[in-house]
Amino acid sequence: MMTIMRGRKLFSNLNNPSRTIFFLTLLALAVFTQPVWAAGPNSETQADFPIGFEGQKAITEPSLKEAAAAELSSFYKNGLRRADADDAAFQMERLYRQSGFAFAKVSYRYAPVLGKPGLLFTLSEGPRVELQTISLTGNSAYAAAVLLPFYEGKHSGFPGLGRMIFNKTEIDSGASGIHDYYLSEGYLEVTLDPPQYEFSPDRSRVTVKQIIHKGVRYLIHDIAYTGDLLEKLQPSLEEIKLEITEKPFYRRQELALKDRILQLYGDEGYADATVTVEASLNSTTGQVSLQARIRSGLLITLTQVEVFGNTVTQTPFILSRLPAKPGQLLRRNQTNQGFSNLYATGLFSKVDLSLEKNGNPRERILQVAVYEVPYKELFFEAGYGSYEWLRILAGFKEKNIFGTGRIFRTEAGASFKGENTLIGLTDPWFLNTEVTGDLSVFYRRREEPEYISQKFGSTAQFSKQLFEHMYLSLGYTLDSTHLFNLQADADLQGIVANYQTGAIILQTYYDTRNNALYPSAGQKTSFSSEFSTPVFGSQITYNRFTFGTQWFLPITASSVLALRYDTGLIVPGEGLDVIPLDRRFYNGGANSVRSFQENEPGPVDPQGGHPGGLANNVVNLEWRQHLAGDVGINLFFDTGNISPNRSREQVGVPIYTTRAELMQAVFSDYFADFRSALGVGLEYFLPIGPARLDFGFNPNPSTTPKEAAYALHFSIGMVF
Repeated sequence: MMTIMRGRKLFSNLNNPSRTIFFLTLLALAVFTQPVWAAGPNSETQADFPIGFEGQKAITEPSLKEAAAAELSSFYKNGLRRADADDAAFQMERLYRQSGFAFAKVSYRYAPVLGKPGLLFTLSEGPRVELQTISLTGNSAYAAAVLLPFYEGKHSGFPGLGRMIFNKTEIDSGASGIHDYYLSEGYLEVTLDPPQYEFSPDRSRVTVKQIIHKGVRYLIHDIAYTGDLLEKLQPSLEEIKLEITEKPFYRRQELALKDRILQLYGDEGYADATVTVEASLNSTTGQVSLQARIRSGLLITLTQVEVFGNTVTQTPFILSRLPAKPGQLLRRNQTNQGFSNLYATGLFSKVDLSLEKNGNPRERILQVAVYEVPYKELFFEAGYGSYEWLRILAGFKEKNIFGTGRIFRTEAGASFKGENTLIGLTDPWFLNTEVTGDLSVFYRRREEPEYISQKFGSTAQFSKQLFEHMYLSLGYTLDSTHLFNLQADADLQGIVANYQTGAIILQTYYDTRNNALYPSAGQKTSFSSEFSTPVFGSQITYNRFTFGTQWFLPITASSVLALRYDTGLIVPGEGLDVIPLDRRFYNGGANSVRSFQENEPGPVDPQGGHPGGLANNVVNLEWRQHLAGDVGINLFFDTGNISPNRSREQVGVPIYTTRAELMQAVFSDYFADFRSALGVGLEYFLPIGPARLDFGFNPNPSTTPKEAAYALHFSIGMVF
């Protein structure tokens, strides 16, 4: 009723001619001058109301649209709303500023685009500004070389080694980083003036002046402990005192000292201990005195552990991961370790540990609440290699079989060069220790350039983390191998096509890489040894050793220098047992020397086959440069060899009669006849690793045997 009455009132007002003219004028202005306001939600699409650019040169239209993708989506979703266009212009301008165009302006207007009503962005780019120098004043405490890296940003030139591109946001961030650094070094009163900018006449270069007022540096001069001082903890308290005395003071150290004392007392069973820390600062001398008042409270005994929230995981398994046991003193380090152990299982999204009283002030109940994650997993992976072509892997994994934390997995893979299946069982805490046990049964069939192999076998492996970043594993493998369609003569000692191998394998590696797929810092070094004798059920006797190291050195924010060296050696048994083709070393291909196809470098038999060797070396040097978005480029140098590097026919030796004779040939060629590659590669970054297109040029192709001048490889995943 109310709506109808208002409608009648409106029409009655229109009976007045002057009001009618005024109303129609307002309506016309709304329709013709601001057509987007009249559009309802979702009334236009980009095809109906396109977006255009004018004045754009330095940054591509797709990049500008990507920078403002969310705002442009809202622009269409909300009916071409002007506020969303404002936000889109702001994001585009922000992209320009991040790219060094400090004076860029982005505006827009509603105008024809491609013959239709649309949204036209006008870009005034201005010059791209390079950061010429950063001048620091008041930095007497630290050299400029220590502070200037806080301002690190994007660099011009290829491959990112030119001058730094000016970005005011990064300058402000650098100033903030310097401020925090001074605070962490004890300069509690440090202040920095706003950065001053001096632009060249053409505004293409800028000098930044930063003034630092450091003030007094505060150092911890003394720590006084009062209260319940336990005699057995005196050495630990003194160790803390010696450790932080004469160190820079910052406010978080009060909390750090408190927590360390609570940890000491908690580890001894004083779960109710309390500590208060007060700091006295002398602004003249910079000396800081800390006073820690300690109340130990009572010794607390753990009487019971209650578990909640587990519907699949067995309670005994959860209890086995907790070092704290009923009837023992409640120690803080055991509680913390239990918390970490439960999270490390990967079975829980959340773990809560709490202590509850039971009426006795000397007793506590530990309550453990867990929140389980899905434990069944189906997975599918796809990849591509220049030799294998398309490869796929699919499987099923149950990460909590029978609620015991053990892992059952089965998987099957296939490519144009072979297929494989595996069934395995993993116990991450074998016999309730920190050792991981794994048992698997496998079948593999693979086509190599020189042969086709079929393997069926099983592996038992035990691994453990020895130290931070260092791991060790010991395993036993028993497999039966059938080789057929051999294209190469096993020139070192004859042909073996069917055999059984039993081997003990010892492996260790040290890994500090910051990312397994896209490492930009750190290193990985590994060593493995394999011993195969009749004692282990093998029909052939040999010892196989491999060593590899990889190093990743960040050069700029967007470039990395990556290095790899791999080497391997096989020593046959005393009886000069034959080393089958599939156990030997090979070289060449997308992941070693990239100017060759798979297995090409090394000795060649009279039929043109490549029998491999008993030793090899591979060296890779890569400059990896991120260009923009998900695209990168790499410049590489590869080199490697196979030893012995000539077939027995080439050297006129019909057969090696002693192991000494064979090993002399191996070691004499160990560092001989390296084949190399110089090349460039393009990379597109994917969640599973980069899609790579590598072109490898052979700088010195041999004519006997004839080698190709180059090779092209497309694959997914890093070379190393």
